[in-house]
Amino acid sequence: MASQHNRARRPILSWRNVERVALIFLWLVILVVSAAGYWGRDEWQLDILSNFKMQYYLGALILCVIAAWRSFRVIFFLGLALLLWNGVEVFNFAPQSVDPEPRVYRAISANVYTGNNQVDRTVAWIRQQEPDFVALIEITAEWEDDLDALEDIFPYQRKQMWGGRYGAIVLSKYPPTAQGAALGYAGVGSVPMEVMTPDGPLIVLLIHPLSPTNERSWNYRSNALASIAEFAQANADRAPMLVMGDMNTTPWSPFYRDFVSQSELHPVVTSFLPRRTWPTRNPLLWIPIDHFFLSNGLGPITQWTGPDLGSDHYPIGLDFCFVAQSK
Repeated sequence: MASQHNRARRPILSWRNVERVALIFLWLVILVVSAAGYWGRDEWQLDILSNFKMQYYLGALILCVIAAWRSFRVIFFLGLALLLWNGVEVFNFAPQSVDPEPRVYRAISANVYTGNNQVDRTVAWIRQQEPDFVALIEITAEWEDDLDALEDIFPYQRKQMWGGRYGAIVLSKYPPTAQGAALGYAGVGSVPMEVMTPDGPLIVLLIHPLSPTNERSWNYRSNALASIAEFAQANADRAPMLVMGDMNTTPWSPFYRDFVSQSELHPVVTSFLPRRTWPTRNPLLWIPIDHFFLSNGLGPITQWTGPDLGSDHYPIGLDFCFVAQSK
């Protein structure tokens, strides 16, 4: 009788229990990192964690698949809760677009990376896209001569250089109006340019706050976003505004949400799936940190991510038009 009882008992260190403990540990890790970003205003490391919601979603999906396969029902439903939680933030359940007006404008934004020497590929791709406006970030002195070759289609430009590297330039088919003051530092290359289009004046604003790789640059980036939001709000009644560039944050960061609220700009969201814009060489870390924003008076038609042009960022494109503002 005793021997039968001993045979019926399962050993504590069975392989199934090891699997169960491992999956519970994985669930706890995903839970912690998923929640950490909500306190991102307090610590720069927590803000960094807020940017990887797509990875947390995939981790929860893998957890659910394994739990279902191994018949761990409780762990499956716990993983499903994480999956739904992150999925609500990752996917765009209300993509927006407007019907094209008679005149459609195209904008291109690209962080070309200071170490990228494949200028010809970028210039050729820009010509192929036939945009009306181009924002290039992290250009160097070596890029300037090559960009002069685009003067036949972009006769107007506004540029700022910081020490021969980390320059930023806006190229336009349309002539500039009286230009206001630049934004000063406000990140590594924030460049405003007001132009006169066939539909009226338009403010094109290139943005590039610092990458938050430490506490000091995190503070610089956060202050830059606040300055850019203040600029956008102050010029809201002057002309419609197109904002584009490398924001160095994702839609899941609290600073992104603060920027949208303070600037009164509208994020361009035209598809259900999130876009990948950085880094080009590691798909496991793909996150959307390059963005378009539109003010009232402009409407998005479609946006897309371009090919690898030798940078660590993918370029992004947007078709948009002027729309009548509701009173």
